[in-house]
Amino acid sequence: MPDDDIHDRFHQLLEEESNRGLGDIPLRATAALSPFSLAQMQGATNLLHKAMRALEHGDEARARRFVERAVALPYDEHERVHPAAMMAHQEMFLAVTDALEDGEDDWLGAIADTFASAPEHARYCLRDVLLAVLQDYDLSDDEQRRVRRLIREVPERAELHDLDLPPEEMATAVLDVLEGVIHFADAYEEAIRVDDDEE
Repeated sequence: MPDDDIHDRFHQLLEEESNRGLGDIPLRATAALSPFSLAQMQGATNLLHKAMRALEHGDEARARRFVERAVALPYDEHERVHPAAMMAHQEMFLAVTDALEDGEDDWLGAIADTFASAPEHARYCLRDVLLAVLQDYDLSDDEQRRVRRLIREVPERAELHDLDLPPEEMATAVLDVLEGVIHFADAYEEAIRVDDDEE
């Protein structure tokens, strides 16, 4: 794939994302990525999206195959991260912050539900996302208290993309995170439906 194509698509994505809550800040942070790194991250993202679609249809075996392909992508020496782990974290971050930016407090209820029921690696990832939210978003005092209370329930651990796990364990961890993303999205949508029914 020509480098120019990668850069053109990346700059188009920057423009599309610039009208979001934090604008294009998260993407600008990756603007210095080498073309190889961009291709790695894009490849991982495509495979993880296919895995999530498989999970949503109840096909965990197919989802795992996509995740294993993502995990098999070479370690990104430029960014010093595992592409599959990094982009799984990004999926969780986007799910949470999209819900937060909707302006209602249902996102916190969905987070509590996800912490209670999601797989272990999803809870660790969600904890990491909430730490970033506390730092980057202007939450109310009540929201901050509720987020900190939820975070305290999960022990500290290095972020997934910083862990040196064997491929099979990394695939399980990434699959857990994707299941957590789906769990959060479902819980959030259910909370919104309940609110709409009560109005």
